[in-house]
Amino acid sequence: MIPSFICKIYLKILQKYSLFNLPRKEIFIVLGASRSGTSLTMKLLKESGIFVGHIKDLKRPDKDNPRGYFEYNEEHKLSAKLIKQADSGKEEILTENFSLNTKKLTKKLQRFITRIRMNKFLIKIHNQANDSWALKPHFITFPLWQAHIPNFKLIIVFRHPVITAHSNIKYKKFKRSFQAYISIWEKIYRELIYYYSRYPSIVISYDDLINSRKRDQVLQKLINFTGKGNIDNLKKVITPELDRSTKEINKLIEIYPLPQSTREVLETLEKLKGLDAK
Repeated sequence: MIPSFICKIYLKILQKYSLFNLPRKEIFIVLGASRSGTSLTMKLLKESGIFVGHIKDLKRPDKDNPRGYFEYNEEHKLSAKLIKQADSGKEEILTENFSLNTKKLTKKLQRFITRIRMNKFLIKIHNQANDSWALKPHFITFPLWQAHIPNFKLIIVFRHPVITAHSNIKYKKFKRSFQAYISIWEKIYRELIYYYSRYPSIVISYDDLINSRKRDQVLQKLINFTGKGNIDNLKKVITPELDRSTKEINKLIEIYPLPQSTREVLETLEKLKGLDAK
């Protein structure tokens, strides 16, 4: 058990380094499964005039994502610490007993320091932004990040689970089985549907963004939600080569037997992506 005086000191430090003490700015959190269009969404927010970080602070583009990830290196480091300091000590998104909690005294003390650093990191972004900023945090550690961010709005991005699984297989070179990625997709979006019910949120489909018939509607919904952006400028971000789907993948979507539970999650997301923002 942690002595009470340490807890008091910790709380005082958190109060000193807290976004809740700063002037309010619009904050947008972008969440989704890997290879689902979260990076594209961050680029759209940047084009809209929302601060997404200085280049030197962000993960560098690579062959898997040449247009950029728009992910903070510091956020990656802090999220990795949060996972390491959890009881499991590693990322176990497929297990039912995964928890971010920590019971060991040494890890609790380490977590105190990490959370103080999280606050200082968030304050740095907040001060760099003019009137609005966006963050794409590690999905697994989002429950801890959200406790430090006041009045944020949530943008949930999804893609068909079969396409997402195929893309992960392709770019991560069979790190997991195809079926495992389908299962991961389902678990992620079950959680995100829960968050949708708790915070001001919209759901957008990457597949709709790259569809010329639906693109304008999705971009207009994003503009309405953020209060920023010009649809003609945003359309320039959606380049033709973004659609890498093939006839084979489209056929796989038709024949791949998605589990009933996965189909139900997909159907719910399709309903939630309606044009009216929640």
